[in-house]
Amino acid sequence: MKRLLFFWVLLFWNLQAEAGEVITDRSMRSDILNKTIRYSVYLPDGYGSSTTDYPVLYLLHGLGDDHTAWVVKGDLLRIADSLIRSGEIVPMVIVTPDAWDSWYVNDYAGTCCYEDMFFKEFMPYVESTYRVRREQKNTFISGLSMGGNASLMYTFRHPDRFGVCGALSPAVLTDEEMEQRALFSDLFQRLFGNPVKWDHYRGYSAIDLARHLPESDKQKVDIYVDCGDDDFLYKGNDALHTALRDSRIRSEYRMRDGGHTWEYWRTGLPEILRRCTSSSNR
Repeated sequence: MKRLLFFWVLLFWNLQAEAGEVITDRSMRSDILNKTIRYSVYLPDGYGSSTTDYPVLYLLHGLGDDHTAWVVKGDLLRIADSLIRSGEIVPMVIVTPDAWDSWYVNDYAGTCCYEDMFFKEFMPYVESTYRVRREQKNTFISGLSMGGNASLMYTFRHPDRFGVCGALSPAVLTDEEMEQRALFSDLFQRLFGNPVKWDHYRGYSAIDLARHLPESDKQKVDIYVDCGDDDFLYKGNDALHTALRDSRIRSEYRMRDGGHTWEYWRTGLPEILRRCTSSSNR
């Protein structure tokens, strides 16, 4: 009995000793948006006592959620700790900014320039606040749904910034789907105009961006797209896959059993973290 008790105490101590930390109440003041941007951050075990610089993953949430979603619903702490403990991934800093319903874009009227904030203020803030590496191979972006779409947009629009792009169930829309949403959605009218300002929208359409990506940028980023076979976003993702293949962009498309659910995204995150590790180790 004593030996069994000692075993469980030792196991519990080891798990606690190798635990990272998630902080969900951090914020940054944005001059571009004239508001405070909330964010969550995962710091790997040993961060506070080391002088090491870590790779950094920007992990984006979906529509209807906020910066805490990947922590509360996505089980981020357990997944990251488990993969680091097993040696499958390198320790890294993971940051999730709040994006409310911004779609992570600069809206057509210039009243909410989220993309400008992200690249001109938020990324520099993270790089100056946390010990993170700044090289492309050590900087990653991923997300789900609205955030998955944004990870693709940002990668195509800024191909020198990220080494890995991991898009889970990205909210990629065909032109027909966009037209329908623009008719009935106040959100899409606010972001892209009513009627749609197509030149502005196509500048943020992952499908269009993939079709027109310069040849010199097609092999720069490891792009990984993962969308369930029961996901209602299948039309846009099918069109994206075709655009990626036809344009010969370095990418991998996966379809697993599942829908637009947190169970699907939790099981998809480990593969993205492994790809980040492969990039970092190059």
